[in-house]
Amino acid sequence: MFFNCHNKTESKKLYRKLSMYLHPDKGGDDFLMSLLTSAYHACLERGGAAAEDNETKRDDINAKEYESNEIYPMSYDDIRKGDSRLDIISEIHEYASNHKKFNIGYTESIEEYLSDNAYISSTQYNTLRKIYYSFHMGEWLRKNNA
Repeated sequence: MFFNCHNKTESKKLYRKLSMYLHPDKGGDDFLMSLLTSAYHACLERGGAAAEDNETKRDDINAKEYESNEIYPMSYDDIRKGDSRLDIISEIHEYASNHKKFNIGYTESIEEYLSDNAYISSTQYNTLRKIYYSFHMGEWLRKNNA
């Protein structure tokens, strides 16, 4: 429910608005209020939609590799079919074709989802990024295609 919020202020505003309806003191339900609160705190922890205003949060795992000219930057929005960032899938396939022990099952499931829905979520895309940068695929592809 907080996915359309672009910053911390919008997330907080939505939380307050919904809590006016869901809070037990306002005639709401305890369980629904706890779900709302859990979702709000998860959003804040994730740093996605509720990231600090005007500041992009870096991925902790890949922070040491993060540069402003990164080929595949973090995303907080869905990625639609035809977006150049989806080239990451073909690069992962190329890497996998040369590393037979590399399991490509998860990438293929994301690819199938993209085929069925014409988009992937930011979570799916950012997982592909983690795979890509964890195995240093960019460096390997540049070295072997030079």
